[in-house]
Amino acid sequence: MNDPDWIKNIGDRHIHSAEDARAYIERLRKSHAEHGFGFYAVIERDSSRTVGMCGLVKRAELDDVDLGFAFLTSARRKGYAHESSLAMIEFAKSKGIKKLLGILNPENLVSAKVLEKVGMTFERKSRVRPDDIELLIYGMTL
Repeated sequence: MNDPDWIKNIGDRHIHSAEDARAYIERLRKSHAEHGFGFYAVIERDSSRTVGMCGLVKRAELDDVDLGFAFLTSARRKGYAHESSLAMIEFAKSKGIKKLLGILNPENLVSAKVLEKVGMTFERKSRVRPDDIELLIYGMTL
């Protein structure tokens, strides 16, 4: 989460200590408890190592759930984002979610291609929070 690409494309989560990491994990657990979904570890089949995460997020600022993913540098461009996103779309359907969003930094063209490949289309630009930069909002009806 302190990888320069993570901070540039996803944002600084201010995780600089074990205590910060524990607090962040608790927020992730809270999403699972409140919504029945959240982020999940993506495990590389051959090595059994965790290579990233993919999941569903319900933000208070948005009506719809969004799909998010992030991967270690060594695991990027290997198809994990595509494969795990397809799995999360099926999971979202099983949860009765009718619309799914993808929210991107406008410079994150690689992730935009992943969202398009799984069936999302660009909908609009928006500031999710007033202090955010203008983000790209992709969407799909399930």
